[in-house]
Amino acid sequence: MLNDPTKSAESPAGGHVIESVTRSLAVREIHHRIANALALLVASMRLELKSAGGQELQEALLRHERHIMAISELHQFFATDNGNSEVSTLSYFERLCDLLARAILEPMRIGCEASICDRALPVIRCEQLGLIVTELATNAAKHAFRGAGGGRVRIDLSSQGTSWSCIVSDNGVGMQRRERGTGSQIVDGLIEGLGGYLHVQTGSEGTAISLTFNA
Repeated sequence: MLNDPTKSAESPAGGHVIESVTRSLAVREIHHRIANALALLVASMRLELKSAGGQELQEALLRHERHIMAISELHQFFATDNGNSEVSTLSYFERLCDLLARAILEPMRIGCEASICDRALPVIRCEQLGLIVTELATNAAKHAFRGAGGGRVRIDLSSQGTSWSCIVSDNGVGMQRRERGTGSQIVDGLIEGLGGYLHVQTGSEGTAISLTFNA
């Protein structure tokens, strides 16, 4: 069947598709550039400090190198094009949780726990949810433990029918009132893209942020 010439990419629906694809490519390009910049940073560190003396200095250099490369892997994870089909939530989020632990949580002496259901979810949904989880886990690492470490961040993903629930929780000091920054605005946009709703429960024993949406 020939394409209907009245349904071109210039139509409103076609325009939205092109805009969405353009945004997705821009996000991947940003993550790709960051990953490359971090790899170059490691290379320059090796070159400049390879002749530096002292066992402790060399061990510290190796720790920081592993940390930087883990951050690079996290950005490369989001730069990867997974196509337009569906992916296993267990495979996708187990990999993401491992990267979050190595890149963000473990260097601050924060443990990472996860309970992920094994279902198929459209790639775009996984990527949107993955970016939200990353931002929430990063915020917990930055603010929940006041730099003391020793706590834990937990990520729970479950589903029932077409309804999905994702909870990012910590056992920190509770959420303090502060100005909403760029990260919060990005999360708001991603939640809107998912058509989801956010609920925050916080107190002296920690914070749990719950996201519900329909796939």
